[in-house]
Amino acid sequence: MNNENENDYKKLSNQPLLFVLAEFRFSDVRNIEEYIPKLQEKFRRNFPFIEEQSGQEVNINPQGINVTETKQWSFISKDKRNAIVLSYNRMIYMTSNYDRFGGFKEACEMALDILVTEVAPSLLIRIG
Repeated sequence: MNNENENDYKKLSNQPLLFVLAEFRFSDVRNIEEYIPKLQEKFRRNFPFIEEQSGQEVNINPQGINVTETKQWSFISKDKRNAIVLSYNRMIYMTSNYDRFGGFKEACEMALDILVTEVAPSLLIRIG
């Protein structure tokens, strides 16, 4: 659907989408922590708050289940309705301020462009 047709559709007054996210999985960048200051500088206009957090990664393999702790960083908008969560192998863009797909897509592309420019992961593995 192109943007001209998107504007022809009336927005629902009680739309069902309250929280929307997109996940971008990329090849491991184990030294991602070194890129955080550059990323924060690029994101800070739209995402002035940054939080370092601990996360868990669960891997299932023939030997069993392996749970490891990982670091992740959240870049959060001033109104706290939009955020980017980054770890060594994924970026998640999330919003509770979803209007139309076009705006959401542009926000995801902006975040992904910054990641690719600053970090240059070798491979985008999956989008979900």
